[in-house]
Formats: sequence, structure tokens, C-alpha cells
Amino acid sequence: MPAGNLGNTAAFGKALREARAWGLISRTPRILAVQAAGSAPFASSFRGGFVERHRLKADTVATAIKIGDPASYQRAVSTIRETNGIVADVSDAEILEAKAAIDAAGVGCEPASAASVAGVRQLVRNGTIAPGDRVVAILTGHVLKDPGILQWYHQEAEPPPASANRPVEIDASVSAVERVLASR
Repeated sequence: MPAGNLGNTAAFGKALREARAWGLISRTPRILAVQAAGSAPFASSFRGGFVERHRLKADTVATAIKIGDPASYQRAVSTIRETNGIVADVSDAEILEAKAAIDAAGVGCEPASAASVAGVRQLVRNGTIAPGDRVVAILTGHVLKDPGILQWYHQEAEPPPASANRPVEIDASVSAVERVLASR
């Protein structure tokens, strides 16, 4: 899941503890908390075994997780430890690439949400997540939460990212739509 202020990470940990205690689940899933690389104090602390709490000046296109001193830090540490979880950080480019893939699937999300998919992609690449593993990526915000980055990515970024979906101007007719769809 996306990780900024770490409230969702802590809340999921509590929910999983309760679900296990009530017998609703037989084993606790691992939690993956994903931060933007420019806003990754929790990931830095994780890499050091949570010996030191890191704070920083946050910088990322993923505004909802642009947090340099997370409020729910200690509760999130407990969640990661209890679930044998992982904390990762991904670049803004990886976030935007994942966002484009999510959007292309017909599900609009804001960049912070796409961090969860970018994190899963990273863990698949490095072998932490194996083929056949079951994974759920949590999307926490709608596409309209941060529309400015959407316009920049698809219309203005130079050079255009590989997954950019540049607008296509066509005549207002069914046949024009059919021609564009047939060409793709």
C-alpha cells in the first residue's frame, strides 16, 4: 500500500491482528509499505532495522505521500515487524509508469496510489514476489485527486514517457472513432 503518514499501514496492521484473533484468517499476510523515493523516511529506517527514525524534506509528484515525518511511524513499525513486512521506495518515474498502466486498465488513481503497484513491480523484478504469489495492491485515491500530474504526463512531458497516452484530435463522428480504434 502507499505509505506517507503511515496511518493506513498502521490501520491494516490492526485489522489483520483482529481478523486473526477472531479466526477470520488463519495466517497474517505480509504488508508492503511503498514510499516515493524523494519522501522515504520510513524506507530509510526500515533498511537500518528501524534503529533510527529518519526525517526529511519530502519531494515527490505523489502529493498524498509527500511526507517527511510520518505521524503514525511507531504503529507502522509494529505492523511491519508483526507481518514480516517490507518497506520499499520507488522513483517518481516508476510511480507515473504504474499510474499509466492502472489508468490504461480503466481504473483512475492519483500518483500516490500508483506507488503500491510500482512497489509490487519492483519486488517482482528483484524476485521478492514470485510468480504465483497472491498480491493485492491498494489504491487509496481517485484520479481527480491530483489531475495536474495527469495532464503533464500525458500531454506535456518531454520526451513523452513510453506509456503516455497523448490526446488524439478527431472529427466528431463514429467513423473517426472507429478509425482511431482500428489503428491501435
